[in-house]
Order: sequence, then C-alpha cells, then structure tokens
Amino acid sequence: MQTGFRSGRYSESILSAIEEFTQLFQKYFPSEKQNPNELSDRPEVM
Repeated sequence: MQTGFRSGRYSESILSAIEEFTQLFQKYFPSEKQNPNELSDRPEVM
C-alpha cells in the first residue's frame, strides 16, 4: 500500500489492501452459517 501511495495509485492500493484483509478475515473468522450476512438488516434502537 505504501508503494502504491508513493506512486500516486491511491484507489488501486486501498482496494488491494481491502482484498488482502478480506482474505485474512475469511481464513481466521470463517462464516459459520450458509448466510454470509451474519448481521441483522434491521436497525437497532438504543
């Protein structure tokens, strides 16, 4: 990401970093259900 930022490729660098984080999260925190959306779509009133 730093190399990309130095060369001015901000969007590409950020998207690449997000993809790498996504792969790590999927590896260490796999989905436990068939539904990949594990959070409720309903708003929470506090």
